[in-house]
Amino acid sequence: MRQLFLVSFFSIIGLLFSAQAGDNIPGLTGDLQGMRSKLLKKGFHFGLAYTGEIYSNLSGGFRQQATYLDIINFRLKIDLGRTLNWHGATLYTDYLGIHGDDPSENVGDIQGVSNIAAPKGWKFHEAWFRQNVFSDKLSLLWGMYDLNTEFDLIETAGLFLNSSHGMGPDFSQGEIFSPSTFPATTFGMRIKTALTSSLSLQAGITDGVPGDLDKPWQMQISGDEGALIVIEITHLLDKRKIEIPGARSKSKKGRGRGKGLRRWRKMRGNFPNCRWNRHLSSRPRPLDICPGKVAIGGWFYTTKFEEWRTSNETDLPLHQKVNWGVYLLTERIIYRPKICMEQGILMYGRAGIADKSSNQFDIYLGGGIVTHGIMFGRPDDLAGIAIAALHSSPQYRDYQKLEGNDLLDWEVALEFTYRSKLTDWAVLQHDMQYIINPGMNPGLKNAFVLAARLELTF
Repeated sequence: MRQLFLVSFFSIIGLLFSAQAGDNIPGLTGDLQGMRSKLLKKGFHFGLAYTGEIYSNLSGGFRQQATYLDIINFRLKIDLGRTLNWHGATLYTDYLGIHGDDPSENVGDIQGVSNIAAPKGWKFHEAWFRQNVFSDKLSLLWGMYDLNTEFDLIETAGLFLNSSHGMGPDFSQGEIFSPSTFPATTFGMRIKTALTSSLSLQAGITDGVPGDLDKPWQMQISGDEGALIVIEITHLLDKRKIEIPGARSKSKKGRGRGKGLRRWRKMRGNFPNCRWNRHLSSRPRPLDICPGKVAIGGWFYTTKFEEWRTSNETDLPLHQKVNWGVYLLTERIIYRPKICMEQGILMYGRAGIADKSSNQFDIYLGGGIVTHGIMFGRPDDLAGIAIAALHSSPQYRDYQKLEGNDLLDWEVALEFTYRSKLTDWAVLQHDMQYIINPGMNPGLKNAFVLAARLELTF
């Protein structure tokens, strides 16, 4: 009863904002007496957002308990074309304040029921410089960079709270070697080009071991740590055209986030991604930002990984090999009423594999359906249902058996969510998740989790 009361109380607090809704307010603070408009004309884009969540594990898992967590996000983007007449150049910084506990500590799941859960503290998440050349046909980026803002990115999946609907857990897994993504990012470089009007190619390289959370500016690409290289090719559907990031003639797009709590949750090994920034109440409408696309990507580490030990012959040397993975994703609009093109139904799907001999997880399958504006006569509301299924590699299970631990094959997360726009600066989201085989631990019962999220844009 206490957990249900907390979730209900949080929902009521959010509903109070709807009584103060303004029709043309870009954020809670508005235009700040014209200051924002003046800065925008000079190329300065800044934003402040707050996201708070309450999770309640009602049954199963480790314990039945409620958890509160939140994240504060400061963003600044400078269009150097406007400030210094430096065409195609952009500076971007993203600073985070993370508070609260991880609800997965109660649930015991691997994939992560919350995509904003992270170690507490304040840190720079991104700080990069981007330069477009050749009439915006080629884009170069370098600096502290979150790969999931452009790689393995599914806009439609940004509605859901479970972490696996961001960067796939087959890609984001790892306790030490892992991608540069939320909350541990590192320095890297990215190049992107339009091959045709509907086909693009991008490649990125980052430190194979993202810097320590307490030393986010540290970068070291050595023989021991190596580098992570990722390549992705994207084909846009529905006769859409490729847009190079930062191109002057193109419209702005929503940004995403990934989540990789790799070294923090050592007992569970893989901690996928986060898309919290894509839930801001001022973000573009999903029917506008979902391009309809098919993408295939691949990644590998330049350093070699040891295979899992699967026998008691400890005196034998372990084989070393390249750690790699491949993923395939798609998203598109599947239905739009003729009488209202701003409403519709979207779908997405993703499949990924990783080398099973050196990774904890070797297969991931996920997908979902999202409705926009077609329920309860509310044109700005979103509703969705999704599934995320993660498979443990057989070699890793054999290794755990040697250690005296039995693991199940799969962990599956089922999610239903409803997102209500209260004002132009306040959003309330209700969420239900049912976790099958949490943690792949045969000793844990399936978990049923309720959550409420409040998002404020200033």
